[in-house]
Parts: sequence; structure tokens; C-alpha cells
Amino acid sequence: ERARGFKGGIKRLRILAAERANVSYQRTLGAGVAVGRWLVFLDADDEVPRNFLSEIHHYVVEEKDCGLLTTWMSPDSENASDEMLAMLANLFLEVARVADKPVATGYCLVMRKGVFRKSGGFDEKIKIGEDWDLVDKLTRAGLRLHILKRPRVKYSFRRLRREGRMSVLRKYANSTARFFMEGPITQELF
Repeated sequence: ERARGFKGGIKRLRILAAERANVSYQRTLGAGVAVGRWLVFLDADDEVPRNFLSEIHHYVVEEKDCGLLTTWMSPDSENASDEMLAMLANLFLEVARVADKPVATGYCLVMRKGVFRKSGGFDEKIKIGEDWDLVDKLTRAGLRLHILKRPRVKYSFRRLRREGRMSVLRKYANSTARFFMEGPITQELF
């Protein structure tokens, strides 16, 4: 219903109804009908600034080898705890890249459409970390993950507020450790 509100302002907007409730399937479905040369994957509850696409475009035009990128996040509140958690998440992106284990999450993942198609897209069998798995596949194939500090996606901390920060952080820590030690997570953990 909300997407239909943009129908008049975006000429080539196409609204898809996915047959399955599987984020990998849904993202791959959208990528399959996308008409541009670049794909921008965002979570439905996150927000981008007005200049998001023009800043991303400006960066990829300047960086000739850019085929894969993400951005830092900012919280969807002015709560000091949320701001600290967002900064820790941003630092995690940077540390993971330096440690040669680059990650990017579905809140903001940008790539060339050709890169996505060659990779086979998101793995529908993965329950947690399908985005990390795709980035891992792409970087092992030789792509470099670019991490932009600006523009920042406004990340929704809705789940942390609803379930409790410590509860969600324990889940994230558990799934992160499992991903790095065991690989893609194909069974339900939570």
C-alpha cells in the first residue's frame, strides 16, 4: 500500500508480490526485474537521505573498480545507546574488512547488476546472513568491498527496542560467531 503511493512519482516503479516469505528469494526476484545497471538492496524499515543515490552514483563514477559497496549507518533515534551501537556496527564493518573478512548487511548493499547475476544471487537456503554470504562469495571472487562513511542509511532499531537491546545483541553475537567459525547458517537459530 505504501509503495503504491510512489506510483505517480516514479515512472518505472514496479511492485512485486513475492510468493514466499524468504528475504533471499524476494531480493533475487526484485533484482531479476530491475532495469538499471546497479542494484541497491535496502531493508524496508530503514531510510536513506534525499541525496543517497546521487552520492552513491558520484562515488562509483570516480572509483573505476567499484562493483560492491555499503555505507555506514546512523540510528533512527537520538538515543545515546542507539548512537553508540550504530558506531560499533560501523567500526565492525571496518575491522572485518581490515581482518580480510569483509561484511555488509542487507540494510545497505549496492552492487553492479552484472556482478549480482554472475554470483547467482542470494542463497535461499541460508536462514541468517545471506547478505554476508553473498559479500563473502563476491570478495573471494576478487571484488573489493567499498565502505562509505557518507551518505549514511538511517537504520531502524525497532527490533532492539521491541525485543530488548541485550537480547538482540546476544543473537547477533551468536550468529556472527557461527558464521565466521562454521560458515552460512542454514537452520533456524532463533
